[in-house]
Amino acid sequence: MDLGSMMLGFHRPMKPLSIKSKATLVATMSFVLLLVLISAVQMYFVKAEMKRVLEAQQFALVTRVADDIEQKLVHASRTTSGCERRRRP
Repeated sequence: MDLGSMMLGFHRPMKPLSIKSKATLVATMSFVLLLVLISAVQMYFVKAEMKRVLEAQQFALVTRVADDIEQKLVHASRTTSGCERRRRP
């Protein structure tokens, strides 16, 4: 078979695959499918763990900011209360 006949689409029909070749193809495809499945499951668990960690970090940050605001309000309240007591005769 020369290059010209291959380019024009003339080719011999393929021989049927042997049992050994079929078994090799099935094993290879099974392995690839299993690899994809394991990767998908692993990706799910990584995403779930990442969400949990981010959630915990954000909650800690909001709690810290809320505590800081509360301390400032308490300090401001005490300061204004002290000023009011001094002004009263």
